[in-house]
Formats: sequence, C-alpha cells, structure tokens
Amino acid sequence: MAASYPNNVKSFTPKVNVVDLIQAADPNSLFDEVTAIESVIGTTPSVATAATSSGWANTATDYTTLNGRLANIEKGIVADTHTQYVKKIGGSEIVINSAAVVGLAITAATSQSADLMQWKDSSGTVVTRVGPDGILYAAGGQVGSGTDFTATFLMGGM
Repeated sequence: MAASYPNNVKSFTPKVNVVDLIQAADPNSLFDEVTAIESVIGTTPSVATAATSSGWANTATDYTTLNGRLANIEKGIVADTHTQYVKKIGGSEIVINSAAVVGLAITAATSQSADLMQWKDSSGTVVTRVGPDGILYAAGGQVGSGTDFTATFLMGGM
C-alpha cells in the first residue's frame, strides 16, 4: 500500500476495542504514512543550520520542536531582523567599513536599454535618473560623459 503523504492527508477510521475487526492493512497504512512523513521532514526537523559566507554550515541551533523552529522563522520575517539587506520599504543604510570598498555598484546588462537607476516623487514621476548610458539626467538637464563636478551645481528640466 502506498502512502498518501505528501500529496494528500490520509483519513483514518477510529477502531473500537473488542468491537471492530482489525485488518493488517490498518496498522500497515499507518506505518506507510508515518514513514512518508519522516522521510519528508527528516530526523531532526527542530534543528536549523546556519548560513556562513561560504554557504550553509552544519552548525546547528536546536529549537527543541518543529513548531519552535517555525516560530523563529516567522518571528524573523515579521520583525524584519535581517539588517544586512536593503529593504523595499526604505529605512536602509549602507555603511562602508573600508576606504577601499565601493558602497553600492550597479552593473548594466549587455546592451542595457532601461535606466540604471531612477528617483521618483511621491506620485511616481521620475525626477532624476541615471540612463542606460550612465549619464545623470535631472529636471531640465544632464551631466555628460566624463564630467566631474567638484562644486555645487543646479540643473533644471528633464
């Protein structure tokens, strides 16, 4: 007999002692389902592995129960505790820890045609952008290729 899990959840009919006749299929189907569940979740579902710079490590945190491990994952998602990532909702800060490190690099695709970066106002209108050619475009003007500005400047129109 094949297990229903993980494609379906098998329903079992309760048996009453000294009333119901137990067939060999009854405990065998239960055995099949338990084996299928154990095969999917593994032997230590409460133990999480940790990420390192080289990938996932075998260092383990044991949350004692699978429920505890899932609660920890959900807490991290809800609390947004991953400060090393830039957040879509804002509030992120890039802190450069070495003078020789580029703070943020954007690499264009081959034959880039869309802007590399855009700044928009609250209505979604682009007010400043870096074009696919790497040129800075702002309201009413542009800064051409190879131009370095060491003083404050104003541009108008886009």
